[in-house]
Amino acid sequence: SKKALPRTEREERQTVGVEAMGAFLEAAKENRLYAYWCVLLFGGLRPSEALALRWEDIRGDTVQVNRVLVDVERREMYFAPPKSKKSRRAVVLPAVAIEALREHRRRQAQERVGAGPGWEDQGLVFTTEVGDLLRQDNTRWHFRNVLKAAKLPWMRIYDLRHSNASLLLAAGEDLKVVSERLGHSTLALTADVNA
Repeated sequence: SKKALPRTEREERQTVGVEAMGAFLEAAKENRLYAYWCVLLFGGLRPSEALALRWEDIRGDTVQVNRVLVDVERREMYFAPPKSKKSRRAVVLPAVAIEALREHRRRQAQERVGAGPGWEDQGLVFTTEVGDLLRQDNTRWHFRNVLKAAKLPWMRIYDLRHSNASLLLAAGEDLKVVSERLGHSTLALTADVNA
C-alpha cells in the first residue's frame, strides 16, 4: 500500500466565521471600501478580480469576472486576463452585497463631483477618491482598521475569499458549486480551503 506523504505544516488560516460575521460587517460598514469587503466575502472573488471590476460587469445581482488588476509592488499596474479559463465566471451576489454596491455607487458619484476635472474616469467600481486604480497596499491599510474595529484577529484580505468558501461549505453547499463559484481549476483546491 502507498505510504501517505506527511502533510506539510501550514499556517493556520484565519477566516470570518458565522459567529464573527456580525462584528465584521458592522465594522466594515464604517469603511469607505465596505462594498469591496462584501464582494470578497459574499462573492468569493480574488482581490485582483474585484479591483478590476467595471460597473458594466455588474448586471442585476450578477458580477461577471473577466480580468484581473496586476499590481507589481509600487511599480506598474495593468489589467490582464484571469488566472485560468475557469476563473472567467459569473457570480451571483446576495442582497447585502448588491445593496452595498448601490450605496458605493452613490458615494462614488459624490467623489466624482468633488474631484471635478481631476477625476480619472475608467468605469471602475473600486477606485481611489479621484477615480484612479486602487493599490493592494492601500486596501490593506483599510482592512487592518476594519479588523481592529471588529476586534478580530489579523488575517489577509485574501482570507475573505476563503471565508466565503468555508461559509458556503458549512451551509451544506456542494463542493463542485463552491469550486465553480471561486473559479478554482480543480476541486482539490476548494477542498483544501476547508481543510
